[in-house]
Amino acid sequence: MLTVRTTIPKVSRLAFSPDSRFLALAGGMPFLEIIDLSAGLGKTFAKVSPFGLESAWYTPDGRLYVAMWNRIFAVNDSTDPGAEGQPIDDSLGGPIGLSPDGRFAVTRSGAGDALQLHLVEFERRPCVRWSLATPGVYNNRAAISPDGSRLVTVRQDDTLLERSMATGKVIQEYSNTIMIRSFAFTPDGKRIVARTRTGSPYIWEDGDLARKPRRMNVKHKRNITGMALHPNGRHALLATKDGPIAVGDLGKTQTDRAFDWGIGSTECVAISRDGLLAATVGEAGQVVVWDWDL
Repeated sequence: MLTVRTTIPKVSRLAFSPDSRFLALAGGMPFLEIIDLSAGLGKTFAKVSPFGLESAWYTPDGRLYVAMWNRIFAVNDSTDPGAEGQPIDDSLGGPIGLSPDGRFAVTRSGAGDALQLHLVEFERRPCVRWSLATPGVYNNRAAISPDGSRLVTVRQDDTLLERSMATGKVIQEYSNTIMIRSFAFTPDGKRIVARTRTGSPYIWEDGDLARKPRRMNVKHKRNITGMALHPNGRHALLATKDGPIAVGDLGKTQTDRAFDWGIGSTECVAISRDGLLAATVGEAGQVVVWDWDL
């Protein structure tokens, strides 16, 4: 287990690099910190954004991107604390959904009659696949399958919309009775998991949105603040206001397992892409990285 204290006052997102060497922390001023896990040392980046960050993610080739609510920045040298973030496109807002490997993002910009959705593909450089006007329809969150074949968004009335990855147009609507705060495909693409506004995670088996989702009971269900999905598609880690990181087995209906590091309330959690490491951060800025032996 590795413990490091961060200089970020409120961390909103954690992200492991694809090789598990670095852990990026995004949040309030000074916005971004990157911990070199091989050395146990953190570097603070003060110039990547003019305001606090809401998200950070690595693409499959190891490039780091961060975002505030209305702008995405590329961190071109994540080993240089003096590096400045480069805005990739002034018309794009921050992501409302990412594919499990960070290759695709759905972003939102504008409001009211000017509201637009955008699908962005991150390879050597970001490419906007399409931009779609969705006036009067507030799209809360998005989920993208690992192979880039499926895209689902949730509307303000909680209706689920399956969209074409090629055009963004709605191809199927699904009624939905749960209030989704965030949702994502598991990295194996076999399930969709939602974190709700009122309680436990819900799971659509086989990614079938026409079926009623199954609820997974968790001891800390009413205090869940963040979620990360394991590459095996079977397990999840859930950050809680109570402090412990709840361990969920997505194949079961109930779980009481948890990691309790005694660091107070936790707002976010991350799992490395090889599934061997997990990380969280406590309310006082104590970052804990541990080996996760399933």
